[in-house]
Amino acid sequence: MVEYVVRILTKNAFPPVDVQLLWAKECFRSACRAADAYYGITDRMLKLIAKRGSHIRSQIITACRALFAAHYKFNRTSTSKAAIKANAELAASLCDEARFSYKDIQNQTGYAENTIFNDIRRAVIFKTKKAIGAIFQSHFNPYPLEAVALEFTTLQFCTIEWSTGQFVQTKFEEKEVGEAYITHLNDIRRWEELDKIVVRNIRAKWFKRAIGPLKLAAADGPSGTHIDEKREDMLRQELAGRTGETDSEDENEGAQAEP
Repeated sequence: MVEYVVRILTKNAFPPVDVQLLWAKECFRSACRAADAYYGITDRMLKLIAKRGSHIRSQIITACRALFAAHYKFNRTSTSKAAIKANAELAASLCDEARFSYKDIQNQTGYAENTIFNDIRRAVIFKTKKAIGAIFQSHFNPYPLEAVALEFTTLQFCTIEWSTGQFVQTKFEEKEVGEAYITHLNDIRRWEELDKIVVRNIRAKWFKRAIGPLKLAAADGPSGTHIDEKREDMLRQELAGRTGETDSEDENEGAQAEP
């Protein structure tokens, strides 16, 4: 159900049950078409799908945990009261106004541009040439706000796991983090509204930065071209006399006459 994973990352990371079931049906039909084998999906199958959590969400929280403590400089070795207190204060500071998301945490500049985001993307979505972001490039260029909101949510969750000053792993469940996801998504969309063109360019940069090490050809077309400068000038002159609303010539014009 790769299509389902794409929707989780680009539409809604925590869809309500009715949407989950709708997506499951649509994805099942797509899989049948691709396999040229047509089966009906049963209520039991739908219930099994709805009960299971998203693999991509679990992969992202796992990647976040692996990167989090070292990136934000939590003390992972000392059990002294001073170290525990410092860790707890750091966690509280990071959670305050989602400071963890800023490139400069102290001055809160570079919203959503902390370098950990790129590390998370390369660890999961663009891990290999067979990863979902590499295969479905068009869905991730520019990088979707919904995926960013999920990253915000997982990072906030990681700070909570350190809130006592020591790491306490907690289950990453929808009922616990779904509301936080909506809040972050609203914030990110509000940020986008401030200047959609600039934000779109930033999101395109995020995609290029994350996929860069894979050295993949662009998915939208060939890397070369058959149109040199001379040919470009000729095509420009040809287009100059057209509106695009009618055929450029009679269907028989230019065809080789029969002997």
